[in-house]
Amino acid sequence: MAVIPRFGAIILCGGQSRRMGFSKALLPFGKETMIENAIHILDQIASEIVVVASPDQILPEITSEIRIVRDPIAYQGPLTGMQSGLRHISDQIDSVFITATDSPLLHPELILQLFKQSETYDLIMPFDGKYYYPLTSVYKVKPVLEKVEQLIREDRHRPFFLMEELHSKTIHVNELKEFDPYLDSFRNINTPVDYRNILRISSMTIPEEFHAPAVNVEFYGVPRLITKVANATLEAENLVELISELSRNFPELKGPVIVNETLHPAYRFMRGTSEFLMDLQTPLVANDKILILAVDAGG
Repeated sequence: MAVIPRFGAIILCGGQSRRMGFSKALLPFGKETMIENAIHILDQIASEIVVVASPDQILPEITSEIRIVRDPIAYQGPLTGMQSGLRHISDQIDSVFITATDSPLLHPELILQLFKQSETYDLIMPFDGKYYYPLTSVYKVKPVLEKVEQLIREDRHRPFFLMEELHSKTIHVNELKEFDPYLDSFRNINTPVDYRNILRISSMTIPEEFHAPAVNVEFYGVPRLITKVANATLEAENLVELISELSRNFPELKGPVIVNETLHPAYRFMRGTSEFLMDLQTPLVANDKILILAVDAGG
């Protein structure tokens, strides 16, 4: 992958990380931190990189070639971070890819494709039919900075407003699968569950302090026949993560028992011997006993 002349990248890493409970920029990702991983990916394609951090944010030691700028006020949202980055990118840069530090699986080939489509537009933004991805987009520096500053003056702080105000183009994410087959570039980390899932996808070790509670899962009826085991110990913070771990450890359950990342309507989770669990966000605790059984088997 060759570096593109006059093309830069801005990495926003100054968010509060409230749901994560830990600075996402400093999260371990293999032998690096998340911010170092982002820099190494973007260094393959961008001729200049600016990192935007909050005023007192601690960062790892970063090469002097990377420009680090600080938001004047902490936690004002991504539009303010974009303003800081666009103000400090050099005059040698015409357009930039803007991302956050919590998207560790970016594909340079996808970024290149967005860049190629940006020639006659101020903004190229991916869209999946429901959500827009302003932090996986390519922006022209000068027109976008002018509009960002106008929006901030008007107290309109949603990056999506840029789509309405600029000469913009959306591109459906399905058109980008040639360059990122599993659309990993759009996976980001908001919670410990997200973090563990991305580490598992990347075949990386989960740091000890981020392990989820170990719960005991018992299989009955068809699930036991399919898995050929009576029980298993899996780590999961809630039922969403438990379903993900069941799919990963017992892929044969997908279809008959797990459909579209949830249980088939014919099955239920039960805690102990009497408590059916219907909310997939139900928190789990260490040594919970979770049963998977057919609805008619529960009485």
